[in-house]
Amino acid sequence: MVDVQDDVEVRGQLSTVIYGTLSYTPRCCEKYGHKNEGHIHKHGKRISRLTLLKSQESYVYFNLAKQRYKCQYCQSTFTASTNIVKENCFITNCVKLAIL
Repeated sequence: MVDVQDDVEVRGQLSTVIYGTLSYTPRCCEKYGHKNEGHIHKHGKRISRLTLLKSQESYVYFNLAKQRYKCQYCQSTFTASTNIVKENCFITNCVKLAIL
């Protein structure tokens, strides 16, 4: 599900904010590689504000609610990942390429 809101104040400037959710069924535990045989469960969500490219001189942000998971086998937790941004980073890959 994706929702767009224009003219939202972010850090003192009017911006466009896109809201979305990232969730999937993981194949295995990301920490130890245990195969998902019903022991990896949803464990809340983590919201990340990602910076996108400017659009018509307006800042654009993507508030992405990433699903968190917990492996019942090893008790480790991990977050759903996407290829638009590196892990633990909030600047998207397209913004990094535009800077270079």
